[in-house]
Amino acid sequence: MFKEILFLCILLNFASIAISSDVLVYTDANFDKEIKKHDVALVEFYAPWCGHCKKLAPDYEKAATKLRNNDPPIILIKV
Repeated sequence: MFKEILFLCILLNFASIAISSDVLVYTDANFDKEIKKHDVALVEFYAPWCGHCKKLAPDYEKAATKLRNNDPPIILIKV
């Protein structure tokens, strides 16, 4: 039962990330390739279970929306 609940929590967490629009989500597999596409970027290395990361998420999303329109654009990324 614990494994099923854990799986659902992780699934819901990734679903919420997919809904977010202006924060890009990279992985170990694509980070090196994708980061080169941006002149300026701010990268947050986060853990889905981390309380500080969860608390930062709404403000990080707001900042991503504002900074994306900057000149030059500043892209916010989560890994």
